[in-house]
Amino acid sequence: MVREEALWKALETVTDPEIPSLSVVEMGMIKRVEAEGPEVRVEVRPTFVGCPALDIIRRDIHGALSAVEGVESVEIRFVHAPP
Repeated sequence: MVREEALWKALETVTDPEIPSLSVVEMGMIKRVEAEGPEVRVEVRPTFVGCPALDIIRRDIHGALSAVEGVESVEIRFVHAPP
């Protein structure tokens, strides 16, 4: 069973390439993390629409979460703040 605490800890290692001193967790970009068995879903709110680093952030989040024991698949969804 995948522990949510382990997922959050892994996400704390992922930084925004444009602000590498802060993790995506510290920046408030992670809105939700859920694990259902070995499947993990995460919702990410970019710092702004059209952020050029989204592909890098997606790759890094996927890598960090995939490395957590028990994780077999990772679904990442970018969500935007309501107007």
